[in-house]
Amino acid sequence: MIYTLSFTLHGKAYSNSQEVPGRYLNNQYEAVACGLLLGLIDKKGFSRQDVYTNLSLRENGEDNGTVTDNIVWVAERYIPISEEVK
Repeated sequence: MIYTLSFTLHGKAYSNSQEVPGRYLNNQYEAVACGLLLGLIDKKGFSRQDVYTNLSLRENGEDNGTVTDNIVWVAERYIPISEEVK
């Protein structure tokens, strides 16, 4: 499966994707979205205190012969709860 997080920050659209060998459970989607967001925050040097808007997590791939392409998690606003450890 490929999971893609799309969001807006300061009026500009961003996305981050990750391919995984299986499928996440419904109760794991927010953690997946947060992980993808934190990955891009670290890569681009964004602030962990910013408010990220219009987030959506898309799941696409093949599962047991069935092709899926679904939005599995959304949030209008999101502030990642995390602390960078150095």
